[in-house]
Amino acid sequence: MAERIEELTFDYRNEENVLVRREVDRAVLSKGAWATIMYLYQDLDRRAGTYKPAKVSIVRYRKNNGVYRKQSSFNISSEKQGRAIMEVLDRWYSTDLDKLIAAIKPAQEQASAAPAEVEAPAGTKTDVPPPIASSGAPMDHGAAEPMTHETATEPLSQEHSAPTAGLSGQSENKADSNDNEDKPSVSQPWKPGY
Repeated sequence: MAERIEELTFDYRNEENVLVRREVDRAVLSKGAWATIMYLYQDLDRRAGTYKPAKVSIVRYRKNNGVYRKQSSFNISSEKQGRAIMEVLDRWYSTDLDKLIAAIKPAQEQASAAPAEVEAPAGTKTDVPPPIASSGAPMDHGAAEPMTHETATEPLSQEHSAPTAGLSGQSENKADSNDNEDKPSVSQPWKPGY
C-alpha cells in the first residue's frame, strides 16, 4: 500500500517472485486525492523468457485513509491503438475546440432528427406490408391490416395453442393427479423443489 505517488508502481511479481510485468516509464498526469498515472510497461513472455512489446496503461488512484488504491484503469494494448488515440487527440486539440463542436453538433442533430428514407431496389416487391403498421400497431402475420385489440385477444385455434400438459409435470386429467395434491397446478406459479 502506497502513501505517496512516488511509491506507486506497475511492476508485478508472481508467486515465484518472477517479474511478469515491468514498469518501463511513467508520467504523473494528476496529483492529489485522485491521482492519475500513465505507465509504459511490458509483460513477460513466459515461453520465450523475454518481454513483449511495450503497452500503456492509464491508472486512476484514490487516496483513502492516507493510502492510494486503484480505482480504474484503461489499457492501450498496442502501438497502433496508441497512435490512433494520439491522432484523435491531436486533431481535437490542435484546432479551435469551439469551432469543432459547432461544426459537429448540427450534423449530429440532423442525423438524429429524422430516419433516412430507403428506396427499394429495382424489381423488388413493394406491396408487402411492413411488420409494424404506420400506426404503430403490431401486424398479424399474413394480414394486411394491423392487429386490433379484438384480434389480439381472440383465443388461438387448437393447432396453434400452447400445450399445457407437461409444463408442471402433471397430466391434464385431474383424476390421474389425486396422489399429487401438493404439486402446483398449471395456474399456480412454478417453484423449484430443492
